Amino acid sequence: MSELSRRDALARLALLGVGACGWGRACQAADSPVLLTPETKSAIQAGLRWLADQQHPNGSFGSVARYQGNVGIAGLAGLAFLSSGSTPGRGLYGSAVSRVIDYLISCSAPTGYIIEPNSEADSPMYGHGFATTFLAEALGMSERDELSQVVRKAVKSYELDQGSPRKAIITQGLGRFGIIGNSSQLMHTFSLIEKVADTPTTVLINGES
Repeated sequence: MSELSRRDALARLALLGVGACGWGRACQAADSPVLLTPETKSAIQAGLRWLADQQHPNGSFGSVARYQGNVGIAGLAGLAFLSSGSTPGRGLYGSAVSRVIDYLISCSAPTGYIIEPNSEADSPMYGHGFATTFLAEALGMSERDELSQVVRKAVKSYELDQGSPRKAIITQGLGRFGIIGNSSQLMHTFSLIEKVADTPTTVLINGES
Protein backbone atom coordinates (compact mmCIF):
# COMPACT_ATOMS: atom_id res chain seq x y z
CA MET A 1 0.00 0.00 0.00
CA SER A 2 1.44 3.33 -0.99
CA GLU A 3 2.17 5.82 1.75
CA LEU A 4 -0.26 8.71 1.96
CA SER A 5 1.13 12.20 1.80
CA ARG A 6 0.45 14.47 4.77
CA ARG A 7 -1.86 16.60 2.64
CA ASP A 8 -3.88 13.57 1.44
CA ALA A 9 -4.20 12.25 4.98
CA LEU A 10 -5.47 15.58 6.31
CA ALA A 11 -7.91 15.88 3.44
CA ARG A 12 -9.38 12.44 4.13
CA LEU A 13 -9.64 13.13 7.84
CA ALA A 14 -11.42 16.39 7.07
CA LEU A 15 -13.92 14.57 4.86
CA LEU A 16 -14.56 12.03 7.62
CA GLY A 17 -15.10 14.87 10.08
CA VAL A 18 -17.62 16.60 7.83
CA GLY A 19 -19.46 13.35 7.33
CA ALA A 20 -19.59 12.63 11.03
CA CYS A 21 -20.80 16.15 11.84
CA GLY A 22 -23.45 15.96 9.16
CA TRP A 23 -24.66 12.61 10.42
CA GLY A 24 -24.70 13.92 13.99
CA ARG A 25 -26.82 16.91 13.04
CA ALA A 26 -29.26 14.69 11.17
CA CYS A 27 -29.65 12.41 14.20
CA GLN A 28 -30.09 15.36 16.55
CA ALA A 29 -32.69 16.94 14.28
CA ALA A 30 -34.61 13.68 14.12
CA ASP A 31 -34.62 13.19 17.89
CA SER A 32 -35.20 16.79 18.98
CA PRO A 33 -38.53 18.63 18.98
CA VAL A 34 -38.96 21.56 16.63
CA LEU A 35 -38.85 24.57 18.94
CA LEU A 36 -38.81 27.44 16.45
CA THR A 37 -42.19 26.79 14.85
CA PRO A 38 -43.95 29.31 12.58
CA GLU A 39 -46.16 30.19 15.55
CA THR A 40 -43.09 30.80 17.72
CA LYS A 41 -41.49 33.01 15.08
CA SER A 42 -44.70 35.00 14.75
CA ALA A 43 -44.87 35.47 18.53
CA ILE A 44 -41.26 36.65 18.65
CA GLN A 45 -41.81 39.21 15.89
CA ALA A 46 -44.98 40.45 17.58
CA GLY A 47 -43.09 40.80 20.86
CA LEU A 48 -40.30 42.78 19.22
CA ARG A 49 -42.79 45.11 17.55
CA TRP A 50 -44.53 45.68 20.88
CA LEU A 51 -41.20 46.31 22.59
CA ALA A 52 -40.19 48.87 19.97
CA ASP A 53 -43.51 50.66 20.43
CA GLN A 54 -42.85 50.99 24.18
CA GLN A 55 -39.50 52.72 23.78
CA HIS A 56 -39.39 56.33 24.94
CA PRO A 57 -37.83 59.02 22.71
CA ASN A 58 -34.73 59.10 24.92
CA GLY A 59 -34.18 55.36 24.38
CA SER A 60 -35.42 54.13 27.76
CA PHE A 61 -38.37 51.90 28.64
CA GLY A 62 -40.91 51.55 31.43
CA SER A 63 -44.24 53.13 32.30
CA VAL A 64 -44.42 52.26 36.00
CA ALA A 65 -42.69 54.90 38.12
CA ARG A 66 -40.53 52.38 39.95
CA TYR A 67 -39.05 50.98 36.73
CA GLN A 68 -39.31 53.92 34.36
CA GLY A 69 -35.94 54.56 32.81
CA ASN A 70 -34.40 51.47 34.46
CA VAL A 71 -31.05 50.81 32.78
CA GLY A 72 -31.38 47.05 33.24
CA ILE A 73 -34.67 46.96 31.36
CA ALA A 74 -33.15 49.07 28.60
CA GLY A 75 -30.21 46.68 28.38
CA LEU A 76 -32.45 43.60 28.16
CA ALA A 77 -34.61 45.24 25.50
CA GLY A 78 -31.50 46.15 23.55
CA LEU A 79 -30.30 42.53 23.70
CA ALA A 80 -33.67 41.39 22.33
CA PHE A 81 -33.29 43.75 19.37
CA LEU A 82 -29.75 42.54 18.74
CA SER A 83 -30.88 38.90 18.84
CA SER A 84 -33.30 39.65 15.98
CA GLY A 85 -30.35 40.51 13.75
CA SER A 86 -30.53 44.29 14.03
CA THR A 87 -27.37 46.24 14.83
CA PRO A 88 -26.81 49.92 15.72
CA GLY A 89 -28.38 51.94 12.92
CA ARG A 90 -29.00 48.89 10.74
CA GLY A 91 -31.89 46.49 10.38
CA LEU A 92 -35.53 46.68 11.31
CA TYR A 93 -34.75 47.77 14.89
CA GLY A 94 -31.43 49.47 14.21
CA SER A 95 -32.68 52.89 15.30
CA ALA A 96 -34.10 51.40 18.52
CA VAL A 97 -30.71 49.81 19.27
CA SER A 98 -28.96 53.14 18.72
CA ARG A 99 -31.37 54.92 21.07
CA VAL A 100 -30.72 52.33 23.80
CA ILE A 101 -26.99 52.95 23.41
CA ASP A 102 -27.52 56.71 23.62
CA TYR A 103 -29.61 56.37 26.76
CA LEU A 104 -27.21 54.05 28.59
CA ILE A 105 -24.23 56.23 27.73
CA SER A 106 -26.11 59.21 29.17
CA CYS A 107 -26.61 57.22 32.39
CA SER A 108 -22.92 56.36 32.72
CA ALA A 109 -21.34 58.13 35.70
CA PRO A 110 -17.69 59.25 35.66
CA THR A 111 -16.91 56.20 37.82
CA GLY A 112 -18.32 53.90 35.13
CA TYR A 113 -21.41 53.02 37.15
CA ILE A 114 -24.51 52.90 34.92
CA ILE A 115 -27.64 53.98 36.76
CA GLU A 116 -30.69 55.99 35.83
CA PRO A 117 -31.34 59.37 37.53
CA ASN A 118 -33.34 59.15 40.77
CA SER A 119 -33.21 55.36 40.69
CA GLU A 120 -35.46 53.40 43.05
CA ALA A 121 -33.95 50.00 42.25
CA ASP A 122 -33.34 47.72 45.24
CA SER A 123 -30.41 45.98 43.52
CA PRO A 124 -28.80 48.56 41.23
CA MET A 125 -25.92 46.25 40.27
CA TYR A 126 -28.37 44.02 38.39
CA GLY A 127 -29.33 46.92 36.17
CA HIS A 128 -25.69 47.92 35.79
CA GLY A 129 -24.83 44.34 34.78
CA PHE A 130 -27.54 44.03 32.13
CA ALA A 131 -26.72 47.47 30.74
CA THR A 132 -23.03 46.61 30.56
CA THR A 133 -23.77 43.28 28.85
CA PHE A 134 -25.78 45.00 26.15
CA LEU A 135 -23.19 47.72 25.57
CA ALA A 136 -20.42 45.11 25.38
CA GLU A 137 -22.42 43.19 22.76
CA ALA A 138 -23.03 46.37 20.76
CA LEU A 139 -19.39 47.44 21.03
CA GLY A 140 -18.27 45.20 18.18
CA MET A 141 -21.08 46.46 15.94
CA SER A 142 -20.71 50.20 16.51
CA GLU A 143 -18.17 52.75 15.32
CA ARG A 144 -18.78 55.12 18.22
CA ASP A 145 -15.50 55.92 19.94
CA GLU A 146 -17.00 56.75 23.33
CA LEU A 147 -18.70 53.36 23.61
CA SER A 148 -15.43 51.52 24.19
CA GLN A 149 -14.51 53.83 27.07
CA VAL A 150 -17.96 53.50 28.64
CA VAL A 151 -17.78 49.70 28.52
CA ARG A 152 -14.27 49.59 29.98
CA LYS A 153 -15.23 51.85 32.88
CA ALA A 154 -18.48 49.91 33.46
CA VAL A 155 -16.63 46.59 33.69
CA LYS A 156 -14.05 48.12 36.02
CA SER A 157 -16.83 49.50 38.23
CA TYR A 158 -18.40 46.05 38.42
CA GLU A 159 -15.08 44.46 39.34
CA LEU A 160 -14.56 46.98 42.13
CA ASP A 161 -18.04 46.25 43.49
CA GLN A 162 -17.81 42.46 43.32
CA GLY A 163 -14.12 41.70 43.69
CA SER A 164 -11.52 41.68 46.39
CA PRO A 165 -10.48 45.35 45.96
CA ARG A 166 -13.89 46.46 47.23
CA LYS A 167 -13.78 43.97 50.12
CA ALA A 168 -10.35 45.25 51.09
CA ILE A 169 -11.59 48.83 51.08
CA ILE A 170 -14.53 47.96 53.33
CA THR A 171 -12.31 45.91 55.65
CA GLN A 172 -10.02 48.91 56.09
CA GLY A 173 -13.00 51.08 57.00
CA LEU A 174 -12.65 53.17 53.86
CA GLY A 175 -14.93 53.79 50.91
CA ARG A 176 -15.58 56.20 48.10
CA PHE A 177 -15.28 59.68 49.64
CA GLY A 178 -14.92 57.93 52.99
CA ILE A 179 -18.49 56.61 52.76
CA ILE A 180 -19.33 52.90 52.74
CA GLY A 181 -22.41 51.74 50.82
CA ASN A 182 -23.67 50.73 47.39
CA SER A 183 -27.38 51.55 47.37
CA SER A 184 -28.78 53.21 44.27
CA GLN A 185 -29.40 56.43 46.19
CA LEU A 186 -25.82 56.52 47.43
CA MET A 187 -24.43 55.77 43.99
CA HIS A 188 -26.46 58.66 42.64
CA THR A 189 -25.02 60.87 45.38
CA PHE A 190 -21.49 59.76 44.49
CA SER A 191 -22.17 60.68 40.87
CA LEU A 192 -23.36 64.16 41.89
CA ILE A 193 -20.29 64.65 44.08
CA GLU A 194 -17.95 63.75 41.22
CA LYS A 195 -19.74 66.10 38.84
CA VAL A 196 -19.33 69.11 41.13
CA ALA A 197 -16.05 68.16 42.83
CA ASP A 198 -13.99 70.56 40.72
CA THR A 199 -16.52 73.38 40.93
CA PRO A 200 -15.27 76.31 43.06
CA THR A 201 -18.46 76.72 45.04
CA THR A 202 -20.16 75.45 48.19
CA VAL A 203 -22.40 72.43 47.70
CA LEU A 204 -25.00 71.28 50.22
CA ILE A 205 -26.08 67.65 50.16
CA ASN A 206 -29.08 67.05 52.36
CA GLY A 207 -31.36 64.14 53.16
CA GLU A 208 -31.97 61.51 55.79
CA SER A 209 -28.86 60.28 57.57
